[in-house]
Amino acid sequence: MKLNHVMIGNTTDNMLNMSYAASYAEYFVKYIQRFAAQGVTVDAITLQNEPLNNASGLPAMYVGAQESTNLIENWVGPALRLAGLNTDIWAYDHNLDVPSYAQTVINGAGRYVDTAAWHCYASNNTWRYVSRLCG
Repeated sequence: MKLNHVMIGNTTDNMLNMSYAASYAEYFVKYIQRFAAQGVTVDAITLQNEPLNNASGLPAMYVGAQESTNLIENWVGPALRLAGLNTDIWAYDHNLDVPSYAQTVINGAGRYVDTAAWHCYASNNTWRYVSRLCG
């Protein structure tokens, strides 16, 4: 579903081909439904682990804050609700060093997302970002 057509590869065009936005949203619906069929409740999802990680040689996909907002607001959020799923959508899912990402998503897709997921293993972490968003 990526513009570069590879899961593990280079950093050129390493983002979602938006012509697959509906399929991407449906992937989340089916994923959550399949887990539920096996008795597992999925409480929350994020669109992409480490969305700003565009490293070559990894199974990564770059998803900018505006793209994430668009995907949640127009595709993933509506698809989950249409399927009757109450799974939360969390913004970001990356280190604490770019708090504006989470804030952009929450501001733009607030009817579907009000929480940010953070990784805390980068060397430049500071909790003031989390306090500012939660305060």
